Amino acid sequence: MHKYILVTGLMGSGKSTLINEFIIRFEIEPFTKPPVEAKFRGMDFEFIDSVFALKKNDIQYNFYELDEPTINKWVQFINVADVIILVHNKNPKQFYDNHQRLIDNILKHSSDNTPIIFVINNTDDLDDISEIEKYYSASNIKNREIVKIMIGSQESTFDEKFGYRIKIPDQQLSELYDRAIQLIR
Repeated sequence: MHKYILVTGLMGSGKSTLINEFIIRFEIEPFTKPPVEAKFRGMDFEFIDSVFALKKNDIQYNFYELDEPTINKWVQFINVADVIILVHNKNPKQFYDNHQRLIDNILKHSSDNTPIIFVINNTDDLDDISEIEKYYSASNIKNREIVKIMIGSQESTFDEKFGYRIKIPDQQLSELYDRAIQLIR
């Protein structure tokens, strides 16, 4: 059985860092692309990187990353997600309108019962979450299951095997993975 977990957010929000940490720390399986017909100039849409799968209890959880400009053009990838992980950088370099457009597309093109995990990146303070909540406190969220997870600010360090990387603490990475698979119905 295959389940799909979409990791999305604005460019520079920390999606790739999150995906890379999963790939480095977990025993990954080959990725099975979502059952979506998507073509670009007559050719099938292909994932190039930032995809992986984890297996637990005979279920393969396929994680795929698409940034805000891409997901807004290829909304069919929102519809197949069993869980959506929306990464939000506390200090965004992009405008509010881009973030609002992304959330509007997620809400419009996903099922009303698709859970959303908001990963608030680069924050060590619970007060930061209340400031960010304005992005997703809209009434159109309805009765969706919403989970908020904070990932603290981390410095880039050098790793002999992987080069420079930002290491997310094991506890935070495990919490995110556990919540994502718990939310899949």
